[in-house]
Amino acid sequence: MAESIPTVSEPEPFRSLVIHCEHLTSQGRKEDDVSVSRSTVKLYEGLAAADPRYEPTLARAQFRLGHGLIILHRTEAEGPLREAVALFRRSPSTDLVDQDLLARSLTMLGIALAADGRAVEGLDRVLEGIQFYRMLAQADEARYGPALAGAMDVLSSRYAQLGRAEEAAAARDEAAAIRQRGKKTPPDDCKTNS
Repeated sequence: MAESIPTVSEPEPFRSLVIHCEHLTSQGRKEDDVSVSRSTVKLYEGLAAADPRYEPTLARAQFRLGHGLIILHRTEAEGPLREAVALFRRSPSTDLVDQDLLARSLTMLGIALAADGRAVEGLDRVLEGIQFYRMLAQADEARYGPALAGAMDVLSSRYAQLGRAEEAAAARDEAAAIRQRGKKTPPDDCKTNS
């Protein structure tokens, strides 16, 4: 269940929480990561109840809590991830970072559902997340291509779990092709203008 989805920059003020939680996790303090995330969710639930402008940050906090629970292999990750998905869907934001977090939330929700024995529902959420990743990769292949490749790996695992070997292989091949394309594409600061 600890499949990894690549991380991209998070918007402020949420960036500080992510850095702190990632530090806790890197120090082997995964339970503390989840505890800080739970406290942050409670704080932003109160703020969002009083002012809906806090809903995007609440969505990010729910995502972070779900992420931490996934790392700990906890089935309760489903709740915060479902809430993050609902909040991101409700948000009028077209910000690529929020769209990335929606895609990551959907993909992680798929992992959580599959781990809970609901493989078909998990597959549906992963497929939905991949739709967002494809859109993001079209906007910025260098930044979101690795995330799309990671989601394709998750898709391959979901297909394999359902005994759909051909589709699993196709998803795995697509992930490899995306990674190969990324190796051939120089970063924007290395491109020359003709």
